Parts: sequence; structure tokens; C-alpha cells
Amino acid sequence: MNDNERGREYALDPRTYDVELLVELRKRVADQIKDLPEELGNQRPPGVKNSIHFLVWHMCDAEGRWLSTFDASLKTDYEDCFRNRLTKDDELPRPALDEVFESSKRLRTLYVSSKEPRTIPARFGHERGALGHLHWHWTYHSGQVGLLRVMLGHPYSWKFKE
Repeated sequence: MNDNERGREYALDPRTYDVELLVELRKRVADQIKDLPEELGNQRPPGVKNSIHFLVWHMCDAEGRWLSTFDASLKTDYEDCFRNRLTKDDELPRPALDEVFESSKRLRTLYVSSKEPRTIPARFGHERGALGHLHWHWTYHSGQVGLLRVMLGHPYSWKFKE
């Protein structure tokens, strides 16, 4: 059954579609960590360089950094949100991680509403290619979060609600 058989029609412009996909990917990651015990968020299994909390911070930071590269009017907002740089060895308490999520959400909202011209690095070709890179980034690292949960003895089950 396709969406039209259920009476739904989607008419999104490409930028809105690409940003809405980022929103969905962010929600999936939020779901992956919402039941994660606090003490596991900063742990790294033997031989692993990143913790779950670092990976989530990294996904949010990278999205904000790229969006502020594409739209220079967001540079100050990005720097305000992510002024505290993390390294792979830093621990990030859960409340600080929640704040990072909210900052990332705010930057994305500003990006969508901004009328400033976009500056897209040549390697992406165009805005859709650049936003597609962010989709890949969230997907790639959310897989790592899932694997780390398994390695830490706290597997995750996808939960879809209709």
C-alpha cells in the first residue's frame, strides 16, 4: 500500500524534504538513547574509540557546522551552541547531551527559515548533495550507536508508532 492509497499526499520542496529527513534521523537517534542508562553513555568497550554520548554530540555538531557553512548567517548561532568542544576522551552528562540536541534542532529551524544565499562546497555539487551527506552521516553513526549498545550489553529495539 502506498501513501496515496491512504489518502495522503506529500508536496514538499526539496529543501524541506531534505531537512525533514534530518529531523526524522535525529528522532531515531533520540529514541536510541532515551532508555540508555546514564552510566553507559560515556563508556567505551575495549578497542572502541567513541562513546555513545560522544557520537551523538558529534552528529549534532557536524550538522550545525555544515549548516552554518552552507548559510553564513548561522555562523554565530553555531558557535554559541557548540562553543564547548569535545574530544573522544571527554565525558558528556546526559543533560548536556539533551541541550546539544535542542541546539541542533534550533539551528536546523533557522536554516530552513533563512533566506540567505547558500554556499555549497564544490565537492557536494549542490545543496541536495550537501544535505544528503548529512543524511549519510546521521545514518552511519546511528548504526555505530546501535552496535555500541549491543557491545555494552544494552541492545536496542526499534519502536515504530502509528
